[in-house]
Amino acid sequence: MTASPASAAPPAAIAKTRIALSGQVGSGKSAVGTKLAEALGYSYLSTGAIQRAIASRRGVTTLELNQIALTDPSIDKEIDDYLKIDVNAMERVVIDSRMAFHFVANAIKVTLTIDPEVAVARVMGANRAEETYATIDIARHAIAERNRLERERYFKLYGVNTHDLANYDIVVNTSALSIDEVVAKLVAGIRAQQAL
Repeated sequence: MTASPASAAPPAAIAKTRIALSGQVGSGKSAVGTKLAEALGYSYLSTGAIQRAIASRRGVTTLELNQIALTDPSIDKEIDDYLKIDVNAMERVVIDSRMAFHFVANAIKVTLTIDPEVAVARVMGANRAEETYATIDIARHAIAERNRLERERYFKLYGVNTHDLANYDIVVNTSALSIDEVVAKLVAGIRAQQAL
């Protein structure tokens, strides 16, 4: 009787090199995403930039675009097709998008949270042309409304809650942290996830 050959060892796990970065309005997602990509030596992609470009093209604010998107699925389709098709072919990339955790395969899923009052202060201080508010109260209402509309829209379209922290591998509250401190926490968390 001949001995059967020893079973080959399973192939080593492939490290996840797609980072799906989500976060609440004002959490620093774009600034953190840019620096995180740099720290990791990855590319950086932002669907927020796509959304702002669509809003600008239509002559509306991002809040107004979110309201329009409740009844016009072409807005989400344009953004989501980019995530489903283009991004899934990439490696070594940080994807700044509230829905990347849902659409990007084999990604480390990260979200940034923030205290609502800190978010208001950050958004007011960012001086983005498409997000200008006359008062803190107006900014507070607009940010809360934008978060609500996006959460409802994504649940209606995909059955997912972007604010459910169970959807993510890494959660960092940015309220009391600098961008560099957030990036350091994320790099450590990502390296730990990649080592699993």
